[in-house]
Amino acid sequence: MKTDQHLNTQSMSPKQNAQSRLDWASARFVEEGINVQRVYGTRYAAAFLKARMINLEVARRVLLDPKKRRSYAVR
Repeated sequence: MKTDQHLNTQSMSPKQNAQSRLDWASARFVEEGINVQRVYGTRYAAAFLKARMINLEVARRVLLDPKKRRSYAVR
């Protein structure tokens, strides 16, 4: 039996599907960067995000202004 999410993924074009995966991967890197910041500090977190090619403005916002972070929690 296919779930709604699976059906929605199938109905997207390959380009849309690839973009969704890219955004999800970037969101995961950002979450990991936040965890790195908690443990090792902002400098290491910034290097981590830079190595994963996270946009500089996104990295700044996430690391320097926690109130502006987005939530990717599953509802």
